[in-house]
Amino acid sequence: MSESTAKQPARRGRIFPKQTLPPEELARRKAEDEVFYRRCQVIFGLRNTTAGILR
Repeated sequence: MSESTAKQPARRGRIFPKQTLPPEELARRKAEDEVFYRRCQVIFGLRNTTAGILR
């Protein structure tokens, strides 16, 4: 029979821990994503309203 090999422990943490974004950059990106999301809702009519369903 084959012998089982030792299982390596799962790696924890970030791949590049020194390359973290400052909170201001994260907030800016989140705000940009929200603007893009709202614009797409208007363009593609993705609003979930009953007025759109009844037409």
